[in-house]
Amino acid sequence: MDTITETFRSEYRRYRMLAEKAIEQVSEEECCRAFGDASIAMYLEHVGSNLTSRFTDFLTSDGEKPDRDREHEFDLAHITREHARHAWQIGWSTKTYRTSLPSAKLSCAFPKP
Repeated sequence: MDTITETFRSEYRRYRMLAEKAIEQVSEEECCRAFGDASIAMYLEHVGSNLTSRFTDFLTSDGEKPDRDREHEFDLAHITREHARHAWQIGWSTKTYRTSLPSAKLSCAFPKP
């Protein structure tokens, strides 16, 4: 696998691990408590939904998908830790995320200068 692709995947895995370790350190109440306009749970849902949207049909469609309700992700009233973790897990386990970066396709999309 080419170095750029592996570096990209490695960084994503590192950020995922950091976030998951941090999430484990907070209670349900702290996870859902608003700090300003956002909560930890809101960020979990947003990142998970963004991964799902961006990596679905990667390289063949424009990132944002029509079935994503982005505004709803920022509605603190509906968020629970479990709901947010579900969206997070879907985003990270989406087959398209795990398999959408084959070197050959990236080489075609982003040719070396």
